[in-house]
Amino acid sequence: MDKLGYSKFADTSKKPIVNFQLLPPSNGTNQNYARHGNGKQNGFEKLQIPLENTTGAELIFKAEIVNNEVIISEF
Repeated sequence: MDKLGYSKFADTSKKPIVNFQLLPPSNGTNQNYARHGNGKQNGFEKLQIPLENTTGAELIFKAEIVNNEVIISEF
């Protein structure tokens, strides 16, 4: 936000849009964090927010592929 967001919000004449989204873990990985940013010089720094043992985060289900079958564990 310091890099790309707040400067856009300061320009009230154009009513700019600032899009900040957290993405779920990448498909086919064992990631356990939400992510944002690409780490490029003109983009957002990489951000990873753990989804387990974090205040405000709650694991509600986990989907895995085991022997070509989707297994959904609900918590």
